[in-house]
Amino acid sequence: MDFALNELLAAAMDDFPDCRIGIADFVLSPRAVLLDVRLETKEVERAAEYLVKVGLAVRHSISPASWGAAKNPTFELTVLGIQCGERHPINVRNYVTEQQSQQPNFTFNGPTQVGNHNTQNNTFGHDPNQLAQFARELLAAADSTDTARARITSSVEILEGELVSANPEPGKLRQFFENTKQAALENLPALTVQTLFAAVGIPLA
Repeated sequence: MDFALNELLAAAMDDFPDCRIGIADFVLSPRAVLLDVRLETKEVERAAEYLVKVGLAVRHSISPASWGAAKNPTFELTVLGIQCGERHPINVRNYVTEQQSQQPNFTFNGPTQVGNHNTQNNTFGHDPNQLAQFARELLAAADSTDTARARITSSVEILEGELVSANPEPGKLRQFFENTKQAALENLPALTVQTLFAAVGIPLA
């Protein structure tokens, strides 16, 4: 799947600065051909899902539930995805491994946070995987207007930046999460926000 991952991300980078690519469009493009054999749609879909799972891309313009049913599901790269795409050559697996090795060892549902040889009390209550998924799904939903997307994107990028920092601070994460939640409530339909929170398992209240 490495070829599909790398070429799919490269194809999205071809659309810079939007960095969007449709699955069907990619399958029909020259980038989907390896040794005169064209990649199958299912393999490309698996590659796209992997990019979303590791935070390098988000689903674009459709709800997560309708992703598989769309005729040409489209995704766009996140800030991390663009950073990966700016490397030459592009190697998604290596980039993900590097990012994971830089993550601190901590538990958000436990009493302490441990990272980079320091321990501190943690009272935030949401694990980083929940927050990362929340950020990705929120970006996917934030396409109603340019103003809404700009406000939400700004808040999400700040939250993501703290999540991938060497020593994420619970106090900052709480503040950035609340700011991002407020941006969602102010710029997206209430039902959309409720559905998004339920999907990632974070209470809205």
